[in-house]
Amino acid sequence: MDLVSSPFLSGDKVVVLEGRHFQDFAAGDSGIVIRADAESQTCQVHFKHRPGESFNVAWRHLNKCVAQVVDAGHRPGWPAEDDVKVEPAAVLPMAVADMGDALGTASSAYFWESKLANLDADHAGNHWSLQTADDFQIETRGQDDLALAVEGCAKATASSSLLALREAKGASSRIRELEEKMSKHSREHWLGMDCLQEKVNSLAVSQKEVNAEFKGSLHKELSSVNMQVQSLYEQCEAIKDMVANLQLEMKRKASHEQLEDLEHQQCKAMETLLRRWDHCAENRRQRVESEVGQALDEVQRADSKSHPSEAVMLQVEDLSAANRELASKLGRLQANFEQMSRHLSQEQRMKQVQNQGLEEPAAQWHQRYQGLSTKVDSLQRQVETLRSGFQSAQERADKEQAILDGLRLRADAAAEGLASEVRLREEGVLRVETRLENVAREMDLAMGTLRGSLEKQLHAMLATAQSAAERKQRDWQLECQKRQDVESALREQQCEMAEMRSKLLRKEQALLEAAGFTERSGGPCGPSPYGPNASSGPLEPVVAQPRGADVHSPLSRRLAAPVACGPVSSPLSKNFA
Repeated sequence: MDLVSSPFLSGDKVVVLEGRHFQDFAAGDSGIVIRADAESQTCQVHFKHRPGESFNVAWRHLNKCVAQVVDAGHRPGWPAEDDVKVEPAAVLPMAVADMGDALGTASSAYFWESKLANLDADHAGNHWSLQTADDFQIETRGQDDLALAVEGCAKATASSSLLALREAKGASSRIRELEEKMSKHSREHWLGMDCLQEKVNSLAVSQKEVNAEFKGSLHKELSSVNMQVQSLYEQCEAIKDMVANLQLEMKRKASHEQLEDLEHQQCKAMETLLRRWDHCAENRRQRVESEVGQALDEVQRADSKSHPSEAVMLQVEDLSAANRELASKLGRLQANFEQMSRHLSQEQRMKQVQNQGLEEPAAQWHQRYQGLSTKVDSLQRQVETLRSGFQSAQERADKEQAILDGLRLRADAAAEGLASEVRLREEGVLRVETRLENVAREMDLAMGTLRGSLEKQLHAMLATAQSAAERKQRDWQLECQKRQDVESALREQQCEMAEMRSKLLRKEQALLEAAGFTERSGGPCGPSPYGPNASSGPLEPVVAQPRGADVHSPLSRRLAAPVACGPVSSPLSKNFA
């Protein structure tokens, strides 16, 4: 392998010179020339370690890789690959690198084009010469080399194109497999998403049903509890009213008892008053009687002694008047006392009747109160049982709510996990899609570059081959014309030589006849008109060889062939007929 500095063409494989270090490429990096600008002496290079990017590089920093040695194991017309060691980038797809190698292989067809151009130039500089048969063999060998070179170039181009197309097909098949895997993965992903969504929907529906059932049962239980509590409240209100009535009745009974006590106290007070009044009246009466007795004793003593005085009489009258007044008062008091006793007896009888009438309702009310108290106790026990049932229902509701909260949390966690998984898978799909897009873009770029370079090379080769074929056709036409002229000249010379031979034979026969050798040369088959060799077969004309001609050359053998009367045909005329 030899690095030769030369102008660059599209499709050339180049390498950066030693000592060149730049931001995007450095010494030893190889790539493919996309297009070259002769005015600015720069070319756009697609490096292997930077797929999908191209850089403008000056000619002075690059060298073109030209293969000079063809290995014995290679096919004819296939140029040897270069041995430039380039570390491939880790992210470079294999298809792009292989297509770059295919581009470099296809670009080596310029070597054969230059060889064809040199052969055509050498062939155009040489003129056909028919002086010797060696010149004809040299030209035939040059044409065979040219045909082999054209065939090798065509095979190399076709094989490189076939290799590039196979690599492109393999890359497209790999891309198709990746797309199928992606579609399958996306289908499985969306099927999993649908299943998870269905599960979430079923969980949501079941949660809604459980919530609705729980709410309905809770509302029913609460309504029944509220109705029972309302009935209990009503019963309690009725019991309160009954208790209030009982309390009023009891208060009324208590007031009657108080009145009775007051009456008893009044009666006792009146009795004590009457007793005191009687005692006082008795004391007064006794005192008055004692005073009256004393006064009567004094009066009697005075009467016995003398007549009573007026003062004593006045005192006696006053005492008698006071006594009468006291007696009248005592009568009135006695009447009042009797009236009061009668009234008290009537009141006592009425109170006894009332007490007898009240004792029976009190017993009934006491029985009713005991029944109501037992009913209140049973209602309280029912309220306690309802409260405990409501508390247990509340506990069950709390447990179910905790279960629902756990289900909701699990559903939320599952939804979050599902969303995160969906997001991760979407990101993975986007990354794969971006990678596929990058690979497709690189493939398109590489295929476009490969297609352009191949089209250019094929067009150039076709144009060169077409021009060479036209030039060869013109040369062959000229050669055929020249050969026809030579053959016509040869036929004329052969005719002249035949005439000269016949003249010489006639002269020889005449001389022999004149010399008398005709009779001596006769044999068992009779005399031969053509000389001593006539008995061995037909007459073989002797062709004179040109001076300096090679007896073993094809042209000498062709000139020494017998001359026919018709047109002479040659293999070249048959090939170019």
